[in-house]
Amino acid sequence: MREPEVNLDRTDLSDAIGRAEPDVLPPVSSGRKVGMSLRLDPDVMGQLLNESAQRGIGHTVLAQELIEAGLAAMHAEQAMVPLADVQRVLAQLARRATPPAA
Repeated sequence: MREPEVNLDRTDLSDAIGRAEPDVLPPVSSGRKVGMSLRLDPDVMGQLLNESAQRGIGHTVLAQELIEAGLAAMHAEQAMVPLADVQRVLAQLARRATPPAA
């Protein structure tokens, strides 16, 4: 069924505009980012796409997380990890380790 047409020149929309709520925008990144190109083996790219789909995030987000985790592991004694990030990772691991209900 088609919505009735509204004559915008003759219709007072001030009440509707007054009740409208803005869309919630994602938080702005805290820092400047630099783009890069990366060539991956097709099998590695497939694994990245599959894993990111399972986690419900974009493959570039997962690649960034993996790179950051690898760099942190290389310099573990210097790494500072926010508690919220640790809790998020532990919750993800707990969901994976939970056996399915019988």
